Amino acid sequence: MPSDVPPETGSAGAAGEARRLHPATILFELVDAIKAFGIPAVLLMFGYASREDAWRLWGAVLVVPSLIAAVTRYLSFTYTYGPAELIVRSGVFFRKERHVPYSRIQNIDASQGILHRLLGVYNLTLESGSGSEPEATLNVLPDAALAEMRSRVFAGRAATAEAGPQAAAAAPAEPESTVLLQLGLRDLALCGFIRGRGLLMLAAIFSILSQYGIDDEALVEGTPGPQADGRVARAMESMFERGLSFDIVEVVFWFAAFLLLVLLLRVLSMLHTMQMFYRFRLALAAGELRLTFGLLTRVKATIPLGRIQTITIREGPLHRLFGVSSVRAATAGGGPGQAAAGSRYLAPIIARRALPDLVRVLMPQVDLDGLAWQPAHPGAFRRLLVRHAATALIVSSLVLWFAGAWTAPLAAGLLGLAVMHARLQARHFGHSLSRDIFAFRSGWFMRQVTITPLRKVQAVSVSESPFDRRHAMAGLVVDTAGAAGAPHALAVPYLDRAHAEALSAVIAAGAMETALTW
Repeated sequence: MPSDVPPETGSAGAAGEARRLHPATILFELVDAIKAFGIPAVLLMFGYASREDAWRLWGAVLVVPSLIAAVTRYLSFTYTYGPAELIVRSGVFFRKERHVPYSRIQNIDASQGILHRLLGVYNLTLESGSGSEPEATLNVLPDAALAEMRSRVFAGRAATAEAGPQAAAAAPAEPESTVLLQLGLRDLALCGFIRGRGLLMLAAIFSILSQYGIDDEALVEGTPGPQADGRVARAMESMFERGLSFDIVEVVFWFAAFLLLVLLLRVLSMLHTMQMFYRFRLALAAGELRLTFGLLTRVKATIPLGRIQTITIREGPLHRLFGVSSVRAATAGGGPGQAAAGSRYLAPIIARRALPDLVRVLMPQVDLDGLAWQPAHPGAFRRLLVRHAATALIVSSLVLWFAGAWTAPLAAGLLGLAVMHARLQARHFGHSLSRDIFAFRSGWFMRQVTITPLRKVQAVSVSESPFDRRHAMAGLVVDTAGAAGAPHALAVPYLDRAHAEALSAVIAAGAMETALTW
């Protein structure tokens, strides 16, 4: 007779057998509980510091219930591979059973922290296009169970699409993969230099240093005290008191300090990017994209190629200087505030000459170099100019009020920048519509292009503000299943009203010609 006890540690078995997670789940559950109650526990222990057994008392009160809960969750959680679906059961008093069809599983994301890697286990998240929450979360699975999960899901999809559920009874071997992009440390260093994400890290460092008065002259002189004036504050006050009169040595000093700050920010960004995307690899296997990256937290993600809703190509000034771009894809399932779940880097950095080939793999119907761009309404510049000029005048007026007349050139400079910004922004708005795809571009400093196949379109709408109606303009919004998590929305502003309505009709007709694919 078959045993009623589920196999341990997610071991491979026949379809229909219940499996449990890795026993290390108990350890990770306990660690999470200690993190949650860590600060209250420390406060309680200090509050009862007079008692020699305080740590034992509160350790028992906080740790023992968490340990019991972790063991209970481990014993009550099982997952089963059905002929066409994954069945997840959990709970003791309130039992929950979730059925997830293989054909609906869109992303299979696996991540490893340092402790996970030492134990050879993963945290696994299964996502579909049904909403903002994952369909299932399995913590913690061993490496063999992860491979089995992928092969079972792949077999289940193939069975549903071709021969029916019976074809998924035996999981096929892992399909061969083709590497689309692989990044070394040099590529990641350049990516980090371009991204410039070191500001938050630097802000945290300065915040800590400021608590100890590092910028106080008293610390340098060895005479700490609350009355000491900071060098930075005194220098800034002196500059404003003298107006336009500057000491050349001081100007050189502050310019060098600024360059050093910029360099530090870039170095921090390079280190952060190299850690985040360490050994980045994008591969294609049997119609699925496989992403692997990360140093401290190792991530393995699976995205069916057909489930990509939009791709966004981004290029900043440094991207253009070095001849590179970045590519992100939006998939269904990323709800509001969960852009990370619905949007993912497919190429943190890629050479511009290799970009068309990658886009052609992601969306075979897209000829990136052959897109015919149509500009925004001729009145877009005037409307943008009014908005940006008003902002520039408000800012410059405040500066003049508080800093004095010597800042008048700043006001003129801000107004000039507003004119330039409006002109370039209007010039770089564009959209492209063909029989199969719709594309939108925006931005002149940070340029973004988003492309979606018409078969992915769920809704299209034309909107008009009071200012749009006054100028006979309208905006066009194209929604896909992954629109909430997309890094660059398909929201085209400043269109001629008649043209926007015509675009809406053509896009809607093109979407209806094909069945919606998630």
